[in-house]
Order: sequence, then structure tokens, then C-alpha cells
Amino acid sequence: MARPRELTAELIREAWEYAQGGYIDKGETVPTTSGLALHLGKSKSTLYQWQSDNPEFADIMEAVQTRQEVTLVNGGLNGDLNPAITKLMLANHGYSDKQQLEVNKVEPFEEWLHKRTAEIEAEQEQ
Repeated sequence: MARPRELTAELIREAWEYAQGGYIDKGETVPTTSGLALHLGKSKSTLYQWQSDNPEFADIMEAVQTRQEVTLVNGGLNGDLNPAITKLMLANHGYSDKQQLEVNKVEPFEEWLHKRTAEIEAEQEQ
């Protein structure tokens, strides 16, 4: 027999509790969707379905992600969290360490030499 998938007021209360710091009481360093699923005794797929169906639960899921991002940034800056894991997890929030380089077109030497020669000849004629 399948477990009930009904979203109750009690589950919403427990989810908000987790998102607002209850994950710490569970021994977790950062809140996660998986942690929330374990806290509620539900599968992640059930949470995603509730997120899709219920605006309040969607807010809870967003709060978990936002709290995760802030916790990762602060823990990474303070040196409290493993840098490699922090970097990996922050990539899910749009962070990246790649650099964009702007490359200026370099004029070929022969073209530059031709232009410079013409400029010098023009100056000498004056």
C-alpha cells in the first residue's frame, strides 16, 4: 500500500521549520531538498509534485534553496565549509569561477607596417 501523498497543514509547518533552521537540529550543515524529504518522511518526487501543485510549498522549496545559497556563500567565505563541495553546490545557484576574456583583434604585422610606412611618408612630404 502506497504512503499518503497528501500535503497537510502539519507537513507545511514542519517544512517551514526545516527551512528556517530546523536542518541544523538534524545535524545538517546546509539545508537541501533531500534533507527536507527525509525530515518529512517523503520522497523528493513527492516534494516536487507538491511544489508544482501548491504555491505555499513552492515558497518553502525556494526558501530552502535560498537558505542553502546564503549558508554556502558565508561558510565558503569564512572557511567553515569544504571549498570543493561549496564550489560544486554553488554552481547549482549560478555561481562560476570561469573567466571571460575579451580578445581584441590584432592587426596583422604587414598591414600595420604598410599603414605606418604611409604615415611616415606623408609626414616627410609636409
